[in-house]
Amino acid sequence: MLLAVIGWAAAAQALPTGAVVVGEIERMGVDNPADPWSAGWMVVGKDNVIIPRNLLVELPANRLTLQQLFVPTPGNPVSGPPAACLANNESGLAKVDRCNARVLGAYATIFANRMDSGHVIAGDVRLQKAAESLTGTVTYINYTDGYLRLNGIPNGGAVDDNTGTMLRLNDPGPLNNPGFGRHTVQQGFGCLPGSLNCSADPRFTNDPENYTITFQTGYPVCIPSTPNGVGDANCPSTNRPVPVVTPPPLNTLNLGTPPGLFNFVSPQTVPG
Repeated sequence: MLLAVIGWAAAAQALPTGAVVVGEIERMGVDNPADPWSAGWMVVGKDNVIIPRNLLVELPANRLTLQQLFVPTPGNPVSGPPAACLANNESGLAKVDRCNARVLGAYATIFANRMDSGHVIAGDVRLQKAAESLTGTVTYINYTDGYLRLNGIPNGGAVDDNTGTMLRLNDPGPLNNPGFGRHTVQQGFGCLPGSLNCSADPRFTNDPENYTITFQTGYPVCIPSTPNGVGDANCPSTNRPVPVVTPPPLNTLNLGTPPGLFNFVSPQTVPG
């Protein structure tokens, strides 16, 4: 009986425990760059996390294998990391990557198992480019170049295109038709030469088949490419209805006559 208890206790100590690893990616690598389903590793904070083979990494509206974070999608040479990262065999998502000019790693949330040996093995990996947020009012829409500005200031009765924060949607288009965005048609200022519909990083694309961006009211966001934003069948005006301002209820209307004469009272205030 004593031997059985000791054996059970030893086995219990070997069970893995759940671990949540959250933070900036410091380093990241793939074991076999030629294998789309290759395993790899990721250093987040003080943890060296093993990324098992076949695991899909979740991006805001996309899923890729670890290897696909380092190389373009076959047949779509500009769909992967920037050219400077490809030249160094880097993803550009790790803090120490030489091609990462921002010197900020992507933000990772990893649900993992911490083994009795000390190894941390990922079961679910979610990445976002940065933990940045901006709230504001759309004050300008450039229909020709396909971008918005938030929190701009009036200039002579019109909103100035040079004020406020420029906002472009990451809309590189579907895999079967790259470069032709579903929600925008973009060009001009801020677009890198050869980019897919001005996408800064196609890996962090929006969903090309469904709306993944909405206004605070819940209406889906798209930017029409027609003059004045009217008549674009792919981005109809019904997606952004003009707010209807309802005047306050009128209880009493006084026409300037002496009190008590010709006072028009709302039926809501007449005793029943």
